[in-house]
Amino acid sequence: MYDIAILGHIVIDEIKRGSYRSRSVGGAATYSTLAAKTYGAKALLVSKIGEDFPEDLLYFLIKREVDLTCVKRVLTPTTKFKLIYENDKRTLFLMDRCEPILPDDLCKPCLKAKTFHIGSVIDEIPFSTLKKIQSKNKYISLDVQGYVRKIDETGKVILAEWNEAEDFLKFVNVVHADIYEAKVIAKTDTPSKSAKIFVEMGADIALVTLGEKGSYIGTREGVFYVPAVKPSKIIDSTGAGDVYTVIFTLEYQVSRDVKWAAAVASAAASFVVESPGPTGFPDKDMAYKRARPLLNHIRKVI
Repeated sequence: MYDIAILGHIVIDEIKRGSYRSRSVGGAATYSTLAAKTYGAKALLVSKIGEDFPEDLLYFLIKREVDLTCVKRVLTPTTKFKLIYENDKRTLFLMDRCEPILPDDLCKPCLKAKTFHIGSVIDEIPFSTLKKIQSKNKYISLDVQGYVRKIDETGKVILAEWNEAEDFLKFVNVVHADIYEAKVIAKTDTPSKSAKIFVEMGADIALVTLGEKGSYIGTREGVFYVPAVKPSKIIDSTGAGDVYTVIFTLEYQVSRDVKWAAAVASAAASFVVESPGPTGFPDKDMAYKRARPLLNHIRKVI
């Protein structure tokens, strides 16, 4: 039996930093799966890719022993993004979009998983798919990222309101948003209030991350502030929120201790920013070592 099934598009990221050009495998589901696997969980990736998916990027996943049992090849092109970095600013453009992950795409192996994580990048997992998962009485975490993204006339990704937020949040146990996504949904500039509102909307636990400024954890018992763990260096912050969410969910499933799970999640996220692309994932011992000093600094704020 799998510990966790992770849903979302595997993405081809075309990256531009000045004159530097590169291509890598990306997507929230990819980062989450690699993080969960390195952490020691038995993880299954549920996704769709096109016939255009490059063999070298497929080999990247195979070499890391990612279970691709529930990854379907389809005629629609693979989801592709162009990422343009200028100083500390990142601009994202959608180049191609693969077909959605529908209820019938939930293969038999994944439906036996204890936990599900929904890592959408561009609204590829509809409410009907979430509803089927919830009907199986699964523990569910969800990242809002793909649901608050809209595409303008140039292909640029922008943030926009998510009208189905309350419908989705009533069906999930853990929800994650970064500070900007949280503002769009909760309509407040205060991240601690966003965490509280997400719980009021239906989620059991809300994670609102602020990058190097830490995070807020909303629960039925109140809202907690979690300082960030300082990484040894910052190379690439892509995927840090994905790692935070999936590691929190896995650790909380075992400990049922919100503070400890948040400390471990913060520690795990600090490793991923130290390496480029989807490569810098910690195992459990590494995350625990960085998490222990943080535990006493977590405080209740609401």
